Amino acid sequence: MVGIGSARVLLYVACCLSLARTPHASPPVFVAPTPQLADAQNFTGYIGALFEVPMKVFARGVNLDPVENQAQYRPVLAPEEDPGLPNLAQVSDAVQTTTEYKNAANQTIDFPDFTESRTFTWTPHCEQADTYKVRFTVTNAQGSVTKPVQFTVLSPSPEIVAFDSTPIVTNVGCAVSISIDSREADLTLRALGNPNYSQNISVSYSRTERRGQVVQLGNRLEGATFQVLPGANAWDGVSARFDWVPARGQEAFSYTVCFHVKDTCGITAELVACRNISVEKCRICLHGGQTLQTVAAEYGTDYLSLYTANVNVLNPDGLAQGELVNTGVLYRVQGGDSMYSIATTFFSSAPQILSVNPDLKLILDTGGDIYPGDRLCMLPPVCNVKCQAGTCVQQGEPRLGIAEMVN
Repeated sequence: MVGIGSARVLLYVACCLSLARTPHASPPVFVAPTPQLADAQNFTGYIGALFEVPMKVFARGVNLDPVENQAQYRPVLAPEEDPGLPNLAQVSDAVQTTTEYKNAANQTIDFPDFTESRTFTWTPHCEQADTYKVRFTVTNAQGSVTKPVQFTVLSPSPEIVAFDSTPIVTNVGCAVSISIDSREADLTLRALGNPNYSQNISVSYSRTERRGQVVQLGNRLEGATFQVLPGANAWDGVSARFDWVPARGQEAFSYTVCFHVKDTCGITAELVACRNISVEKCRICLHGGQTLQTVAAEYGTDYLSLYTANVNVLNPDGLAQGELVNTGVLYRVQGGDSMYSIATTFFSSAPQILSVNPDLKLILDTGGDIYPGDRLCMLPPVCNVKCQAGTCVQQGEPRLGIAEMVN
């Protein structure tokens, strides 16, 4: 009995060993170099940079007759239609292998191994800064398995660096310069030097008039220049500069210079930084070789009258370029004043007053009038004025104005 029992045990063990060597078809699995994470693999990339993700799957088959029947055990890898692939992304054609194992007698053993490899490639465009999910599924007759993959394309995040928005008060002939610096806020993106994460800077102007009306000037301000500076700034970003020398006729108005910053792809919200410039009237910066004599001639007055309006000038012949010079005095309009009464009081004329008060000219040209509290630039003459019997007359001129003396 013991011998028979031992024989049965040996037979059972032999059968088990034989079964252990018998091949069985297997469901497919992802293998290296496929990313091997249990959760969805997240790939982070940049606009214009290449995503390249290799995928490889494995499955074991069995030998069937006819051989075509083995195909049911070959793994087939493909992206699922929902959610599908990002626009312009591609998956390469499948590369398949079959490995047949042979014994020492070079006879094929009935368990071929199958693999299939495909590569996902994608170069995101500007409008594709977002997060995308792709599901790769492999199937065969024994089952299926899915690998979710997530692609994050980082969006540009431009920012303006420490812009000084302090209002500027200036004068005709005085140089004004405003600079702006921009950069990518994300340190990683900034270090890439990727042109899709650079910035574009443009400019726009507006003018605020005496009564508060705002006139949009577009991207052109007479006499001003705007340039984007070449090369990268200290933050690997972009800088620009506005330069302007206000000319006669631009005084008495307030101007707003606005810089508009966007990423080169144009997909983020525009950043705007503005600065106000008020151009005073009745005072200028000497420029272009001007002297008191040339300024007097330009403003229709005489040297002595202009000198009288500049009591702080100790040496009228030693004025430097860029120095401030008064071109008149400011008069505050009183109740009951009219253009005629003001002209006669200051021995002037309406055309002469309007020539140094462009804001007033604009008001009158549009049907407005002067009001108490308005400030006018006036330059009364000190030469050739003769007073007699309670009246003063400027001699040598064609009756620019007459005013009674105030006793």
